[in-house]
Amino acid sequence: PMTYAVLETILTHLVASYLESPIFAYEGVEPGDTMNAILLQHVINVQAARAKMGLSLYTMWRDSLAYGFGVVYPEWYTKMGYSVRYVPKGFFSNIFGAGVEGYTKEAVRTVLYEGNRLVNIDPYTVLPDVSVPIHQHQRGEYFGWVYRSNFMELMSQESEGNYGLFNVKYLRDMPGLSI
Repeated sequence: PMTYAVLETILTHLVASYLESPIFAYEGVEPGDTMNAILLQHVINVQAARAKMGLSLYTMWRDSLAYGFGVVYPEWYTKMGYSVRYVPKGFFSNIFGAGVEGYTKEAVRTVLYEGNRLVNIDPYTVLPDVSVPIHQHQRGEYFGWVYRSNFMELMSQESEGNYGLFNVKYLRDMPGLSI
């Protein structure tokens, strides 16, 4: 119980110290950079709020206190979805822009959110280079982790086209999907 209380006290201090807005503060190098730094800070803070980066940082700190190291990596995230678009209906609306008889709803697949996010990695799935200490992983030759996925996630990644996947639908017919 005492160790748990100490862990929670340190986590409370980290959250109170580092998760106040703005989480990521920027400042310009010279006077001309001030406005650009303010704009960048605003964009990053909006992305931090939308992607719930505070929760990812909390998980990383918790892992680092409980297991000795916490791992998180940034990634560019694109969330696709459907939005409603109103299209004017009527014969002459497309030709002259007049004679609109009303509007029809049309569902359009579009980008709902695009920005940075932090992804936590389970310390039990990390594959660090054993020839260097864990706090000096930049000196190692490799640093990896085991990534588990499922069929539906692979199908959606294939449809997005950003992951270089193809023919995922044929995995359904393979025996032993864990391979």
